[in-house]
Amino acid sequence: MKKIFAAIFSACILVSGFLTGPAYAQESEPLDQASKEALYEAYQTIAEQVADETGRDISLLPMEKFTLEDWRTPEDFRALLTEIADWELTGSFRAPDQPRSTTAERTATFEADGQECKLTITGSFETTYNEASRRQHFSGFTSIESELSGSSAVWTQTDCEVYSLNGN
Repeated sequence: MKKIFAAIFSACILVSGFLTGPAYAQESEPLDQASKEALYEAYQTIAEQVADETGRDISLLPMEKFTLEDWRTPEDFRALLTEIADWELTGSFRAPDQPRSTTAERTATFEADGQECKLTITGSFETTYNEASRRQHFSGFTSIESELSGSSAVWTQTDCEVYSLNGN
């Protein structure tokens, strides 16, 4: 059960990164390797502390698997980790080889003609477990939809083309 919680916990951290956005995305310079190593070391200490405080089994992804969205200030990381550790996860767990349906949403804010606009893209897709890679792979896309808000312009999505970047 601890392994299942750790896997779900890691997934929650990744999903919450999609929802909250990258902490360092607004920085003018990307983080260099030394900064990432220092942050990762701080994250390890924070993870151990939060694990002790909450009684949860908490572990980090390897540093090389962190994306831009994962890098945040130690204070923000602690707050996020503490919030997620306090979640009560309930439900039934399916075997990893059974197909799963998922919906994900991303929002981008931009300025056009002096107006702040938000473009939201929502994708619905299915995944299946790939034994060779020991992870879920996309197996089908149900829909990709978009919506524009904050503008008087009319936004109409007429089509979409779906393909996997890594072929899986």
